[in-house]
Amino acid sequence: MNISGNAYVRCFYGDFHSQEITEAFAATAKKVFETTESVQHEHNSERNNEYFLFTLSPVPGPDGDTTAVTVVSKTITKLKRLENNLRALALPNELTGLYDRRGFLALEDQHIRVAKRLKNKVFMLYTNVDDLKVINDTPDIVKVIWP
Repeated sequence: MNISGNAYVRCFYGDFHSQEITEAFAATAKKVFETTESVQHEHNSERNNEYFLFTLSPVPGPDGDTTAVTVVSKTITKLKRLENNLRALALPNELTGLYDRRGFLALEDQHIRVAKRLKNKVFMLYTNVDDLKVINDTPDIVKVIWP
């Protein structure tokens, strides 16, 4: 790898990313070659916890076949952090601080995706508290329960 100033000369994707991430990126580029359709992919950098949105697009040659793939990467770190903050505010029940059904489903989806990617198992427990909405929506009851 040869770095001069801010320019990277003859650097490969794998010079900056793990083998797993490099292989996933290569598979995405291959998909663009095969389908000739653009693909967008969000990436969270392991090095600095920055978020990026990659757009991979086919470049057609004179005969219409894909001859290359362009990659446009833009930082979306501020957007992702705002999204995470909004999720943290929106998902828990205000009274208990526990995740509501929507929060559970969001976390369930996230944990299942991570478990599949890491080839791990995951255990989740969900319980329904009857009439919590009535308690939550009635200030007098809350005052009686928690003086």
